[in-house]
Amino acid sequence: MSPRPHACLTQHLVRRRLQRGQLEFLWSLAGALGLVLGHPFDTVKVRLQTQTTYRGIIDCMVKTYRHESLLGFFKGMSFPIASIAMVNSVLFGVYSNTLLALTATSHQERRAQPPSYIHVFIAGCTGGFVQHVAGRDL
Repeated sequence: MSPRPHACLTQHLVRRRLQRGQLEFLWSLAGALGLVLGHPFDTVKVRLQTQTTYRGIIDCMVKTYRHESLLGFFKGMSFPIASIAMVNSVLFGVYSNTLLALTATSHQERRAQPPSYIHVFIAGCTGGFVQHVAGRDL
């Protein structure tokens, strides 16, 4: 049985011992990539909800492409792409600091003794809650 893909990535990152700033950059990049891949679907959804000129999803996609080219699917993406780095930094920063406070260990000690699942759960919930509160007005 082969190991899970995310486990291999985590092991690779630990082996490389990426510095804290490099990991935050990768987290922000992952968020931006997710936004770029998901935004066209959001554009189609919003157009279907707000305009009655489309007969369905495919019709909306075809008309958008014909009238606006591929760039039509990415309208309105400038602010979300600019803010995603901040939102992800809040999430992972709070997660890391909460995990640090719960385990009372340094980053180096955490590599030798991984945190418990309950600590990871609490840190993830805390990071997600703070991200939601901080990002709801964006």
